[in-house]
Amino acid sequence: MTFQRTLIALTLGSLLLAGCSSSDDAAQAPATTPDTATTPSAPQLPKDSDIVAEVNGENITAGEINAIAVRQEGAPDSPELRRQILNEVISHKLVYQDAVAQGLDKLPEITNDMQLARANLLIAASTRHIIALNPITEEEIGAAYTEYAATPRPTEYKARHILVAERDKALEVIKKLADGGDFEALAREYSTGPSGPNGGDLGWFSAKQMVAPFTAALETLEPGSTTQEPVQTQYGWHVIKLEERRPGVVPPLEQVRDALVKHLEQQRVKGFVDKLRADATITFP
Repeated sequence: MTFQRTLIALTLGSLLLAGCSSSDDAAQAPATTPDTATTPSAPQLPKDSDIVAEVNGENITAGEINAIAVRQEGAPDSPELRRQILNEVISHKLVYQDAVAQGLDKLPEITNDMQLARANLLIAASTRHIIALNPITEEEIGAAYTEYAATPRPTEYKARHILVAERDKALEVIKKLADGGDFEALAREYSTGPSGPNGGDLGWFSAKQMVAPFTAALETLEPGSTTQEPVQTQYGWHVIKLEERRPGVVPPLEQVRDALVKHLEQQRVKGFVDKLRADATITFP
């Protein structure tokens, strides 16, 4: 149900682990000597079928708590965590019971949402199952990377710019450059952009990372040259200096590995769906 899915996503906390001794019991326990001391056994988690609470006659099992606990990233499992989860489950169970008592689960929009949520859960489970049965291999990743690396990449530029609010100010900067002014010093003095304190340095970037007028101006420049007319964009007026250009750089495999695996998994699922469609009888009224 939608409610239960939300519960798993939102709850934090934990059950008490079975078999833990209280501080009072520990205080009353007889002292042991090194010769007679034994290593205490680790507390055992409740079995999934164990009932850990009952809310208005409806059981909460350890399995429900376990399912939530294992999804808590960055939170080590502990009795306190499981106590918190149990308390959240009880609260959600009470709200859920009240919603059912009011007949909210019979509302058409809720029924539709519940059906859609169930379908989405099953689709997600099927997707995971497909990948588990047909995991992506290292050979596939290598082939995908080879294809990716062979794809032509856009030219990259290394440039600086001076951004000002008015065209006349940009023309003033261009004149100072023509008179021998230092671009980096003028950028620190005049530029209102965030790169100003760094001498207008924009680092390396591809054409698609910049707005069209800026890119068009870059493409007319040779390395070391500067625009002789101010370039207007929505950000203001630019004076641009092209320092270098190079063919697009292919990132190393490890940098794009996760993206390649995700793409391959999507292709795997698409192939499965295509086969289902080919085998299905689909009609349209």
